[in-house]
Amino acid sequence: MRSYRPLKAMLTVLLCASLLLAALPAAAGSKGSAQPREDPSAAIVADLLVVRPVSLAATICGSVLTLGTLPFSIWGGKEQVGKVSHHLVAEPARYTFQRPVGDFESHGP
Repeated sequence: MRSYRPLKAMLTVLLCASLLLAALPAAAGSKGSAQPREDPSAAIVADLLVVRPVSLAATICGSVLTLGTLPFSIWGGKEQVGKVSHHLVAEPARYTFQRPVGDFESHGP
């Protein structure tokens, strides 16, 4: 019998990382603050080392989920398939590959 411990551990790490990354925009502060803008190099490093790999993993997981739900989406029609693939694949891919490095607010061109 195969052990699923490594898979569970990887999913736990991805879930924890995604929850922590969801709090980044709230922790960034408001745009109207009087404080001078800090050096963007920390944001760039965090983006390249943490956010981009997690976003890539979300794109891959979304692709797998899209393939898994495809038979059910087809019953809903062509528009439903487009919605599912847009939300599970296109949005994470756009956030991963089209967003400027270090910019956590932009979602593509």
